[in-house]
Amino acid sequence: MTKPEKTHTLPQALAQAQASVSRVLKEDANSFHRYQYASAEALMQAWTEASAPVGLSLIRVSQSRTKDDDGQRWLISEWQLLHASGEKMLLSDEWPIVPERGRPLDKAIASAKTSSLGYLLRDLMVAPRVLPGDDMDDSARDAANQAAAEKAEVKKKTQPRKRKQQPKQKQQANQVDTWDEQAFEQQCRETGLEMSEVVQFLAHMKRPHPSQMLQADRAKILPWLAKPEGSKMLANFLINQANGPKEQEQ
Repeated sequence: MTKPEKTHTLPQALAQAQASVSRVLKEDANSFHRYQYASAEALMQAWTEASAPVGLSLIRVSQSRTKDDDGQRWLISEWQLLHASGEKMLLSDEWPIVPERGRPLDKAIASAKTSSLGYLLRDLMVAPRVLPGDDMDDSARDAANQAAAEKAEVKKKTQPRKRKQQPKQKQQANQVDTWDEQAFEQQCRETGLEMSEVVQFLAHMKRPHPSQMLQADRAKILPWLAKPEGSKMLANFLINQANGPKEQEQ
């Protein structure tokens, strides 16, 4: 391992730390929503390995909570990026706090703290998060692609030709899949939501009822609502729904 050059200023150290991080692998998986992600812990480890040799450190110096006009809670954090030379830089960020069924307020605050730190470290390192084998220099990926191509070629030669799908069959393939209301309701509850809330939110967004969607489109609903953007929009909608009657009474 090459020993890092001595850095005299904070900007020099940050530039060297960024240059040492080529990528952060998405090695954790969400089994329910079926996607892979780079955990906050992986980002912390990458930051430590990149920052320590050049004399950089990061500390949270303050945090507070606020609520906007829509009732959304936010975690406001201030950080100091320190360098061994004595230079320092003040950083700040804000992150939504989204309590829900199965996630009380204290857990939502802890989740916001972890997520905000992870995204701050990603921004400091300017490092892409990729799946294992996604980078262009991965020899294992190239070997796997070559083997897959050879296997596909053999399969193509040995399998009989398939008949072209008739227009009627294509029309049937595009019809709405079988609707299992109980299964979808169970999936909603496992995500901490009620199906009625999801249906009302979809109607508000001018989207069809889940029963009128194709399975492929229906499967995207809950993963999107679990992401920060979707979770915030749903939380704001439910808050507005809850506050609506009170405002009318006043």
